[in-house]
Amino acid sequence: MMNDKTKLSQTDSELFRQAVHDVTPLAKNKKVDLGALKMPRRRNKATHAGRSTTLDPSMSHGHQDIVGPNDTISFAQPGLCLRQKGRLKGGDYPIEACLDLHGKRYHHAQTLLVHFLQHHKHRRCVLIIHGKGNHNGQGSMIKSLVNEQLRSHSRVLAFHSAQAYDGGTGALYVLLKSAECSK
Repeated sequence: MMNDKTKLSQTDSELFRQAVHDVTPLAKNKKVDLGALKMPRRRNKATHAGRSTTLDPSMSHGHQDIVGPNDTISFAQPGLCLRQKGRLKGGDYPIEACLDLHGKRYHHAQTLLVHFLQHHKHRRCVLIIHGKGNHNGQGSMIKSLVNEQLRSHSRVLAFHSAQAYDGGTGALYVLLKSAECSK
């Protein structure tokens, strides 16, 4: 039973009926066979050992670990002090530049990421917004791309999923080596 606040006027009811007159309801018992979905194979951790230390622009999106849309991702080079990791995780470094890859196509995002890291040589902490993805049912492709590429970049000291106010699991704080240290 509707109360007075939700009751539609005669005109609104008629307009609604006209708008949906040819709509067919969805079947209630329709199920999706999840076994039919093909997910890319995850790589073995041992294959990460021989990776290049620079971004590889030819990397295909079928060859990386797929990260879930709500997964927190984190990485730190060996020897990075615990205090720096904590500051990065807490969003305590000033963000000096930002790259928004949210909604970009895979190869365009890859190119933008390469150029962004090349052209921000004097930055210490940057924010990369990759979005959560998973709109195509295949996982978070841009998020996975950023995760993989940053791990192999020579200037990246560490990264961690951002605080909620900076994008949460749809963005990363990235701590970079200074330009003098990466020569």
